[in-house]
Amino acid sequence: MRQFTVVTLLAVLFAAPSAHAGELTAAGAERPAAIRASIARVRFDTPPANNQPSVFHLPRHNGPAQKITAGFAMGVLGGFAGLIAGAAVEQHCACDPNWRGVGIGVPIGGIIGAVVGVKMVP
Repeated sequence: MRQFTVVTLLAVLFAAPSAHAGELTAAGAERPAAIRASIARVRFDTPPANNQPSVFHLPRHNGPAQKITAGFAMGVLGGFAGLIAGAAVEQHCACDPNWRGVGIGVPIGGIIGAVVGVKMVP
């Protein structure tokens, strides 16, 4: 198996470059003439024509539906953030398992998140 692999690799190594040698010289002879002709046509004395139209972007204005959607989504995220913050801020006692902090944090976080969401959308 090893001899077969070595013989195959040697055959490919020596036969592959010679198989395309004629094509490379024929194509290589045509390319310099085409490049020289292209260089001869280049003019540096005139500025290039600007064929591209000028792009003017109008300021994007989102409708009320997008503002409501952004306000709702940010309100939900703000509510979750308020839930975590309220539970962390509330003192840990045996009588109340952080419900007072959660009850205060969720609405405040939701309101702040909704306001930020509406104001973020132009």
